[in-house]
Amino acid sequence: MDCISRFLEVMDHEMPQHSALTSSRSGYKVDGEGIKKHCLLSGLKSVDYFEINSERGFLYVEFSDLFAHDVQIQYKILQISDSNLSPKIKKDLRKQFNKEIANELKQKAKDSRVIQLALPEKLANLPEKFNDKALYVVVVPPIEEANKVEQARFIDDLKSKLTCSVPDTIAKSVIVVPLNHFLAS
Repeated sequence: MDCISRFLEVMDHEMPQHSALTSSRSGYKVDGEGIKKHCLLSGLKSVDYFEINSERGFLYVEFSDLFAHDVQIQYKILQISDSNLSPKIKKDLRKQFNKEIANELKQKAKDSRVIQLALPEKLANLPEKFNDKALYVVVVPPIEEANKVEQARFIDDLKSKLTCSVPDTIAKSVIVVPLNHFLAS
């Protein structure tokens, strides 16, 4: 049985437009070539890393450029508004697009919990904190001064949706934090 430490690495935030912001925080790689693939759980969605944080405990860490994703969704909504679709269909499609981000993140939390619970049978030397319920941390790009109000509102709305949709059996709490704040903590 392989050791969990095989997957410990400095976290990569995967936001190339913010490459000047570097991390010294380490986490256990779950996605990509990480734990999920090694444990033959690739069919599940997952966060990017599991982290053991001295102050906050066990964390699910998901890096995502949700601002860019939100802009794409808003563009789709504009295209729908300009279409010849019936008002009811337009309304239904708008609702679907707006739920897309929260639903994806909710599924990542749920599947990450499944992966976490499967680890004792798949990997050796799990730190004791792996038995704890996680704090779900969604890391978004730094807030841009030009879009400060809109992006802050987006973060608050997303946190609210995730807090309501991710049950406490999956994660003890949810936070959405800009990358620069995450790296500074």
